[in-house]
Amino acid sequence: MSGLTQVLGITGPVFIIILIGFLAVKNSVVPKGTPQALSAFAVNFALPALLFKAISEKPVAEVFNGAYLMGYATGSLIAFMLLFILTLKLRGKSISEGAIYGMGGSFSNSLMIGFPVIVQLFGSAAMVPLALTLMVENFLIFPLTLILADAGGSKGESRIKVLLQSFRQVLRNPIILSIIIGVLFSSLGVTLPQPALKVIDLFAATVSGIALFAIGGLLVGINVRSVVADIGMILPVKLFIHPLMVMLVFSFIPGMDPLMIAAAIILASMPMFGIYPIIASKYGLGPTCAAVLVPTTVFSFVSLSLVIWLVNYYLPISVSVAVN
Repeated sequence: MSGLTQVLGITGPVFIIILIGFLAVKNSVVPKGTPQALSAFAVNFALPALLFKAISEKPVAEVFNGAYLMGYATGSLIAFMLLFILTLKLRGKSISEGAIYGMGGSFSNSLMIGFPVIVQLFGSAAMVPLALTLMVENFLIFPLTLILADAGGSKGESRIKVLLQSFRQVLRNPIILSIIIGVLFSSLGVTLPQPALKVIDLFAATVSGIALFAIGGLLVGINVRSVVADIGMILPVKLFIHPLMVMLVFSFIPGMDPLMIAAAIILASMPMFGIYPIIASKYGLGPTCAAVLVPTTVFSFVSLSLVIWLVNYYLPISVSVAVN
């Protein structure tokens, strides 16, 4: 029981801050638009600064891990395709809906919830699997979703055009830019002057609290009653099937660092990312996906704690050092 208590000591504060953000916005302690502003700050400034700092200070061979990319990508694709097929065959929905639902089951909130959790567990070593996970999500899952969703929308655009548009959108993402620039600085051995490093440190220090508070505020005012069937399909895939598939794929990859495997499983067990409804709104699914996001995020307190406890039990060398 002590192990579970220690895990709750990791996940509990994370979800308490989310709850505080929710209550603050619901009770008008902070204005309704505040979570959007805080989320934009975290995604565009604080998190890129943190990732750049962590990656640029490591040897490039440490940052790029082909086995991790293959393992996490394969596990995520299995979860995506499972939900995509279930949406079409079981629910009789369109290809666009299948793509958006598939994204919900395979694209984690790695930054705003995943980062605070795995940093508590693994310290600075967590930044490498986090960066690699973001690469899989943004260079594979995101473009795949847009291609399938737009193909199902009968817009008359070629798939190549859609692919190019999605990659241009990805390359403008500050998170991805920070990873690319960090890798360049690492490979070239470039170090920023001290004042610039201090600015980056100040930005990076703000990440966890602001991101979690923003997530809570963004959950206010969403009605979940109208999409119970969709919740019942997407929630278990995201919180249980996705990490299970990632774990199974990594079990076939020899020589992987247990810490990397543990981080991958835990990141896969996160709820879907906060702007999921915004992306879905282009296809008329914004309210539905917002309603799915709420219970998935709330229930992830239980499921995530359970996953971390199980990972700690089966991979004690990697996790127990950080948890204890």
